[in-house]
Amino acid sequence: MLVMVTFGGLSITLLPRWSRMYAKKRYRALINSLESTIVMGVVIGLMFGALFNFGGSYFVTHVLTEEYQEIIPCLKVAGLWCPLFMGGAFFFIFGVAIRRTGKNMWANATFSILLAGVGTFMAPYGAFGICVAALIGYVGWTTVYAVLGIRDIHKLLEEKKSEQVSKQQAIADTKEK
Repeated sequence: MLVMVTFGGLSITLLPRWSRMYAKKRYRALINSLESTIVMGVVIGLMFGALFNFGGSYFVTHVLTEEYQEIIPCLKVAGLWCPLFMGGAFFFIFGVAIRRTGKNMWANATFSILLAGVGTFMAPYGAFGICVAALIGYVGWTTVYAVLGIRDIHKLLEEKKSEQVSKQQAIADTKEK
């Protein structure tokens, strides 16, 4: 829940800013901001992961009763997918800002298929098995967002380069006349 709230707060700030950068064709600034944000997201995810791994064990052991001891392995697995989620989720906001949202369908379909497929086999292991299935789903989800997001970055850079070549050609044509 903390991870989702943090992402939500950051995306409310980033989406309008990135949309303006895209509209003004400030692609290099947009890409630099995306790169910095992904690094920041992964670092925040690692902090949440450490909190789940270490703080979760402490919380369960010292605050909750012994009945809850079995969730400690689930918290440790959940701690592993925090940086994956935080890194991949910003590619989602990037796609919305540049009006290329098709990757959302592919990323979510990948997550759902992996979660359902792996979850079917891991269900006998209870909550821990489903947490592992979710981890594998987030690996796929993040991979799809990253691959398609990087493809979008290359398209933006190619578009910018072709605009520059067109401008240079127009200047050269004007000088020839």
